[in-house]
Amino acid sequence: MLMEKTADELPAAVLGALDDKHHEELDDLLMRLYKQRADELKGEVLALLEEKVQGQTVIAKNFKAKGAALAAVAEALAGADGGPVDAETQRHLDEGKEALAAEERKEQQ
Repeated sequence: MLMEKTADELPAAVLGALDDKHHEELDDLLMRLYKQRADELKGEVLALLEEKVQGQTVIAKNFKAKGAALAAVAEALAGADGGPVDAETQRHLDEGKEALAAEERKEQQ
């Protein structure tokens, strides 16, 4: 290809061939850099997701314990005979359960 060029065309042809080679090398390097960065970002995203899942597990565990404590209070208020609590106390217990559930939903976000 270069041998078919005249003496005047040869420098431009050599420069063109070098430019083409450099563009190919640059494209290859950019592609490798892109893949490397994509792999790094995937790792970071997975780590963040794992951290979030662990956090949500801890939150759920804590709220389950709070719910159990609230149930124990309700049981203690019912007394040894297992009779129902008065309406106002039951309303407060229900409000506490609702507030606890709302707080858990908020924490899980």
